[in-house]
Amino acid sequence: MSREKQILDALTTSPRALTSMGIVKIIYKDVPEALWPMAENNVKLHLEKLRKENKIVIEARPGADDLHWKAVPSKI
Repeated sequence: MSREKQILDALTTSPRALTSMGIVKIIYKDVPEALWPMAENNVKLHLEKLRKENKIVIEARPGADDLHWKAVPSKI
């Protein structure tokens, strides 16, 4: 399964919007946590691509430190 598909699956199956690290914890669960920061950089690149394609959006969270992402169901 492609990484992009894994990200979209994580966003569509989650009952709430997810941060990039939240996505990492789902799709990289079998990878040592020491590697998660590098994995998060990869996920962020995919998220930006998916946002430009209008497949995902940023959910407004006033005061939040990290962006929260959610899927746009009609675009998947």
